[in-house]
Amino acid sequence: MKNIKKVSFPEVLEIFDSEHSVNEGSNDWARKKLQEANEKFKGIWWKAELSRREILNILLVWHLDGDLELIPPTGLTVLETKRRFKEIRDEYRAKSKNCYEKIIKFGQDPFSPIFLSTEPLRGYGRAEYERLRYRNNHLVHLDGLHSLIAWAVVGRLNRFKYYFSPQKVNAFIAGPVG
Repeated sequence: MKNIKKVSFPEVLEIFDSEHSVNEGSNDWARKKLQEANEKFKGIWWKAELSRREILNILLVWHLDGDLELIPPTGLTVLETKRRFKEIRDEYRAKSKNCYEKIIKFGQDPFSPIFLSTEPLRGYGRAEYERLRYRNNHLVHLDGLHSLIAWAVVGRLNRFKYYFSPQKVNAFIAGPVG
């Protein structure tokens, strides 16, 4: 991580709200996850620029769209999800049209902030975190799943493209870092 700085939860919400409408999709659900993370980590939040390796190692939580499971209940890293997506791409396009279209769209959009935590949000009644197989030192997804998958799938996290890109991925991270 680079350019790490401590931020307040109101700053995190301000960024989240500027990027999301709580009336669309699962944004209200995601905002509640940020509030739970704030409670769990007692208001500790950081803003940091992530390396390619850190992004590819983020743990993504269970994701089921319709009857097609892209990410199992035990979770996958961004890199593992990229491989899974490529294996089931045609079936995913047919059975999970909404999510598939988000991934394609977000792959072309500029990088946007993502929201993470340093540990799973266990104890808040969220099945996707209770069953997650946590791996030490991996950041855990709170919001930005489709964007993370999209950037990996379309090659924006390619070693050379990301290294030489003037734009990097910024993350807001709940919990202790370093």
